[in-house]
Amino acid sequence: MKWYEDVLREGEQNPNVILSKSQKAELIPKIIDAGADAVVLMPAVHFTEEQLVKELCDGPYRDRICVTTMLRESQFKQAKYIGATRLIPFAPVSDRMIKYMGVDRDSHLKKVKNKLKTAYDMGFRLDFAALDAPNGNLDYEIGFFKEIGSYIRGGTILPCDTVGGTDPDSYEMFISEIVKNAPDGVNIGVHCHNDRGMANKNTVAGVNSGATVVDTSIGGLGDRAGNADTEEVLFALKEEGIVLPGVKYEKLHELSNEVCLAAGREGKPAKPAEVGSPEAFYTIAGIHAWILEQSRKFKEPSPFLAREYGQKDVVLLGKTMGNSNIRYYEDELKPLVGELTALKCTYLRDQIKTLSIAQKRPYTIDEIKYLLKKGILIAHLNNLEAQKIKVTSVEEVDQSYHRPW
Repeated sequence: MKWYEDVLREGEQNPNVILSKSQKAELIPKIIDAGADAVVLMPAVHFTEEQLVKELCDGPYRDRICVTTMLRESQFKQAKYIGATRLIPFAPVSDRMIKYMGVDRDSHLKKVKNKLKTAYDMGFRLDFAALDAPNGNLDYEIGFFKEIGSYIRGGTILPCDTVGGTDPDSYEMFISEIVKNAPDGVNIGVHCHNDRGMANKNTVAGVNSGATVVDTSIGGLGDRAGNADTEEVLFALKEEGIVLPGVKYEKLHELSNEVCLAAGREGKPAKPAEVGSPEAFYTIAGIHAWILEQSRKFKEPSPFLAREYGQKDVVLLGKTMGNSNIRYYEDELKPLVGELTALKCTYLRDQIKTLSIAQKRPYTIDEIKYLLKKGILIAHLNNLEAQKIKVTSVEEVDQSYHRPW
């Protein structure tokens, strides 16, 4: 059994959590000392993350750092430049999300296979995160994993419960079939979100079905209602007689308190939100905002569960956002910035990310509109040749205009 720790990536997808580069650098040795086989980071989020991973890969923890990427060669090259050796590319595998990408099953598989071959040929040790897997076609996914298996040999395929909609019985049967039909030499792992409050139970169910890697987040920190909670999952497995070699169980409580305090919380418990509260449906991560953007574009119900609890999905903007967070509010932003070209999206996105890191907080769309009206955020420069990301000093932001929660 192996433990992949995802709090330094997934944890920052919680709207209230932004960890500084120095905080992460201090926590990583402690996470590894506690027994994590991998610490997952995403350098493409911001140049401060790139700097962090580069420094780590120049040191003794290089083989424990897993860089997660989109299926983009530019992100593979970035990972190579900073010295990473382990990569976790991610891509959807469910029919719903494949449709959102505007392709069919066969062409999607071909693209994923080609991109993984590129990363493999670059010398990376590969894992693969299969998004929205429990909501896909099982036969297609089994075939999909067999097709990419040669590039993942020795690594792990993680059929992710991306929208947190499954339950332990269903997930146990699903993972059992994936394990039974796994490509030779490939581990199967579990990565679960907590939208139904089932992430811990689903993770344990996946292990009982034969999964040999748990990808979890300390304190359960993550987007919306969070992720499977590292310390609770590891202790639950231990109670069932599944002891992970190398894990120092006596250090988990102290480690959890340190992470949660660094995240701005008063120690344990550190749940992102009780399922059913408004905060459980705040989305900030770019991939999750993309899902919401596409579901609305296709006039389909949100795959997240806000309506079941009498709540609404709210897309926030901050450090872990993508262009989809901006496009989600295209109608509201258009009167202020004009047509939302790709250039404008990227320019505005990078300004918001930098300001979010400086203030250690995300923003609502109303706050972004306010900052645009005040000239603190700028949609574009007249002289595009001289265009550089420029954020007005933090002191110029009206500190009385705070988030509503």
